[in-house]
Amino acid sequence: MVSIPLQGQNITFSHLTTDDGLSQFSVNSLYIDENGILWIGTREGLNRYDGNDIQTYKLRKNDPNSLFCNNISRITGNRNGKIYILCTEGVAEFNLSTQKFTTLLQGSISSIYYNNGLFIGKKNEIYRYNEQTGNFDLYYQLAGENLEIFCMHQDKDNFWMGTTSNGVYCLNLTDKELTHPIQKGNITSIYQDSEGELWIGSWEEGLFLVKSNGEIINFKNKPGNPHSISSDFVRACCEDNLGNIWIGTFNGLNRYNKSTGLFQNHTASDAQSDGLTHSSIWCIVKDNQGTLWLGTYFGGVNYFNPEYEIYTRYTYSSTEPKGLSNPVVGRTSNCRISLLGRGIRHRHSVYHIQRLIITGHRTDSPETDFCGTAHTGRVFVDLHTGSFSCQGSNHIYFFDTVQFFSLDFLHRIGQCSFILFKSQGRYDDMFKHHRIFLKTYFKHIPTCHID
Repeated sequence: MVSIPLQGQNITFSHLTTDDGLSQFSVNSLYIDENGILWIGTREGLNRYDGNDIQTYKLRKNDPNSLFCNNISRITGNRNGKIYILCTEGVAEFNLSTQKFTTLLQGSISSIYYNNGLFIGKKNEIYRYNEQTGNFDLYYQLAGENLEIFCMHQDKDNFWMGTTSNGVYCLNLTDKELTHPIQKGNITSIYQDSEGELWIGSWEEGLFLVKSNGEIINFKNKPGNPHSISSDFVRACCEDNLGNIWIGTFNGLNRYNKSTGLFQNHTASDAQSDGLTHSSIWCIVKDNQGTLWLGTYFGGVNYFNPEYEIYTRYTYSSTEPKGLSNPVVGRTSNCRISLLGRGIRHRHSVYHIQRLIITGHRTDSPETDFCGTAHTGRVFVDLHTGSFSCQGSNHIYFFDTVQFFSLDFLHRIGQCSFILFKSQGRYDDMFKHHRIFLKTYFKHIPTCHID
């Protein structure tokens, strides 16, 4: 068995396309709500993905509770039961409890943003939604009628406004002083990382980094330099759990390493079926498990978890020297495993579980079984009392024999990211706490018996 080269650390992507039920290939916006549900905005409707199925919402004639416009530009929410949708014809609210849409405002709206209240941008003015009255009250007005506010962001002290022609304005929330730190550019997005630094994308001026000390760095493409940003058209930024910044551009997905100051670009390739489906990235969000979800211009949704990309990947091949002889691995070392995905990621004889279901038996405690994934570490269950303990390591350690739980343990173990087995040895259910992360990796796979 040999490893398959990753071709310069190419990423293995999974995809959601129209074949999976997505209403349209062009994805303008992504949003993950408080329940871990992924909302996908396209030019032909709003899509809801629960990790298993895609449900589409569209305009229904003569139904006042339906979405009033199918062309979705942006999605945000209050993380308390409400989703807000910016369409080309106005703003709608979706109530997660009643499953009904309400049209909040019709007309030409350029931007939408939520931070302790719903804000919209209309030309050079910002309005805030008043839930009591149902009105949008004027919050702030930039001088200059020709300005259009395309994106907004509020940090601890400031309210940032990105415009379509005049760069970025910054309003100090304490003294109301307005500054103009970036004076030109069509601004597409503003993102704040875990260190409080702002990453600001533009159409033609590249990527701006506003550091916590106020210093501004402008990254631009340098022809002939593979470690520069791949395009000056930057649409979105997102930080992963490792501290890297991922940048969606017109020409690929870039990873920026803060330590080295280098960019690494990933583009679509017809030769790589598990690569990007399209090189133009319009939006990026991160879920609770660190998986990054990308909306592409004409390739649907792509997703991957950066934490798994450091491991060598082994896949099935009909030619044995080129890969695994069988896509299902029955046993490795002293542990029985079922391989439900495209291979196994391996490093130093310790397995980081991404697409594996594992059960085992503790050699030091014959009355205890375990099962789990890498996100959980180890979960030990006492077979007599049903009590359990979790060890949050990022690795699973293998034990000797296999016994299967009954589903009675499902209600005893609580919110842990692992899979329980039926007594006959089939995987059955997954905890809702990490529903999207797990189901996306195990969807399309039939119930698997373990010998």
